[in-house]
Amino acid sequence: MSKKSIQKRNYRTPEQIIADTELKLDKLRLRAAKRAAADNPLVAPMVAEKNDLIKQLREATKLMASGPQSAEARIATHMKWVSRINEQLLAAQDLAAELQPQIDAIDARIVQAIEASVQSDALGN
Repeated sequence: MSKKSIQKRNYRTPEQIIADTELKLDKLRLRAAKRAAADNPLVAPMVAEKNDLIKQLREATKLMASGPQSAEARIATHMKWVSRINEQLLAAQDLAAELQPQIDAIDARIVQAIEASVQSDALGN
């Protein structure tokens, strides 16, 4: 049996703990300053403009991503629809090409029947 190698646990030094805590504190102070700035009437319009730009950027990056809302995914879905519509169009054109001669033949028979009716009425009068 082989012995598993035991890894030595690395403990942070007090200086590292203090440095990490100070970094967290700086982030909290920055967040608090941003909140306070958002309430300032001079800064509020700029914050609102920034948030609007961030929202526009988020929407733009959705198209560039590879998820279900990406441009590629939407194009692929629409191409399926376009293919299906094209198939339906071809089927409708084929059907129209089949039905038109039948309609023309019935029109010709109607004309013949009307002419025959007119002739028989003329002979009968």
